[in-house]
Amino acid sequence: MAASKTGRGKPPTTTDALDVAMERAGDGDAARTLLEKHSRLIDAQIKSERLEHRNKVALIAFRSTLVLAALAVLVGVAWMISNARRDRGLVIEALSVPPDLAARGLTGQALAAALADRLAEIDRTARSFRSPETMTVNWGNDVKIQIPETGVSIGELDAFLRRVLGQQTTIGGAVYRLPQGLRLTVRVGGSGAIEQAGGDSTLEAMVHKAAEGVFAKTQPYRYSKYLEFTGRSPEAMAVARNVIATDDDPAERAWAWAQVSNLLLNTDTNGALAAAYRGIDEDPSNPLAYLNGCIAAGHLSHPARARRLCNAASKLGSDPKGGLSEIGVNTSRANRAFDPANDGDYNLALRQVEALSGPLYPGVRENRDVNRAAILLRLHDVRGNRRLRGAITDRVTASGFSGASGVNYPQYDEAIEIADYARAEFLARDLLAFLTTNPETPQLSAVQSERHVLPNLALALALGGKVAEANAVVAQLPLDCANCLIARAQVAGASGDLAGARRWHTRALRAGANPLQQSVTMARLALANRRWDEALAHADRAVELGPKFADSHKYRGDALRRLGRFAEASRAYAQAAGLAPQWGRLHVDWGMALAAENDREQARAKFATARRLFLSPTDQRVLAAVAPFAAG
Repeated sequence: MAASKTGRGKPPTTTDALDVAMERAGDGDAARTLLEKHSRLIDAQIKSERLEHRNKVALIAFRSTLVLAALAVLVGVAWMISNARRDRGLVIEALSVPPDLAARGLTGQALAAALADRLAEIDRTARSFRSPETMTVNWGNDVKIQIPETGVSIGELDAFLRRVLGQQTTIGGAVYRLPQGLRLTVRVGGSGAIEQAGGDSTLEAMVHKAAEGVFAKTQPYRYSKYLEFTGRSPEAMAVARNVIATDDDPAERAWAWAQVSNLLLNTDTNGALAAAYRGIDEDPSNPLAYLNGCIAAGHLSHPARARRLCNAASKLGSDPKGGLSEIGVNTSRANRAFDPANDGDYNLALRQVEALSGPLYPGVRENRDVNRAAILLRLHDVRGNRRLRGAITDRVTASGFSGASGVNYPQYDEAIEIADYARAEFLARDLLAFLTTNPETPQLSAVQSERHVLPNLALALALGGKVAEANAVVAQLPLDCANCLIARAQVAGASGDLAGARRWHTRALRAGANPLQQSVTMARLALANRRWDEALAHADRAVELGPKFADSHKYRGDALRRLGRFAEASRAYAQAAGLAPQWGRLHVDWGMALAAENDREQARAKFATARRLFLSPTDQRVLAAVAPFAAG
């Protein structure tokens, strides 16, 4: 059969079905036309699908933008809500004022700014060991003056949220013109109104009194401190006692009791101690109650009680979360030196005091330096004490007080250290005369004199050979005072009455005297009375109680040397020298023990070391007498 004109008989040139169909269709063939239309339809569908894809992508992007925008709004609102909840600031609304005042520039906004300035001044004055974060109301530096706006804005929304959700303190008010003058009314949230009356010329004073009224209503503790530091102690006491009587929060009452204790320190030491314990009963975690109790117990010379309170105060207060301000925390860290000092570890005490950094109140800073000087003397570093004391005025050291130790007077301590008992007596009498000028209050001066300075005077008199005068002094001292009982023991020992010294020593221990210091004192008195075995027993006890106290080992070495146990004495001196390397007399006695062992080379070395260190005139005479034995 012959092939048609369309070429249907020809073999296809491709295996694709659509191409085969196109080859088999003629130009006018309906199938070809259909296929072409189909091809165009496919192209249109492809374009349509591409357009639809682009539209979907755009829609997705649009929706994503909406979601992100909504999320941003939600995050912003959440952030505003979170900030609003934490807001403890102060908002002062512009006051309403008479037109004539506004015309003179005393607008409502100007008076609001003046009120803010007075509040800031009170806040700066009311410095305290207490952290502002512990106070129910504490706006700190967050003081805003609110100016009315029109319309709705982000600022209006933020202000609304802070007002509704936060703990803002809002102050508003007005000045009224009355026939008799002006009346200023200030409203503090829901706490009621504060009113002041006066004339145009007293408007500034009225604003200041209104600011005081705001503090009295919102922050009574801080207001009490402000009154204290502006010389209005009776008013400060009344505010603190009102908090105790009216506040339902035990923690807030504890702070108020701590303030009462603080205010009583200069006038009623026993009352200050009792108030501190009331604060501790209210809140056993309040560091300021412990600190003020520590100071009161120290003033009364109740050392065991003072040590317990001081340790608790420094432990709680040195923790930034303990409730004290930065200055309070730093002061507590400085006070951590008390505990190792009580244990005789004066090297650790010195490191803790010297490592202190950060802000301190001026008086505390000087007292810290006095403490450093006193610690150096306990390490028998006379030259170090003198270098440090050069920057401290005599009157600061004379009147300085520190917790458990009472009066700090390094000049007197140095005179005792170098056996210049005439100067020690002069310094004690000079301090007594100074205290009669009442540098703080007559009551506190009486406590200082009776329980700290007179015992020092008695010791200087006894060591200087004026035993009768020393006995006359101690006879007038109270018996509920550890320093006074210690002085009686020392005076008895200095007069050769070692039995009497033992009795007073026992009573001093019962009164809370430091057992370590008492053991060292009794070892020294026994040595002075040539009771070598008794001296060794006390020194052994001192080493047990204070293994890091150089004096414990030194007096043990002295007792052993007197008993002829020279090798043991040398070992005791070596331990003492490791703890107090600047102690010149220690090397003199060590050399004597080595010379007695016929170790003359080492004895000469110790005497040479002693010559390089500080030696009192008495020590120099002893060295001159014994050095020839080391030379053979």
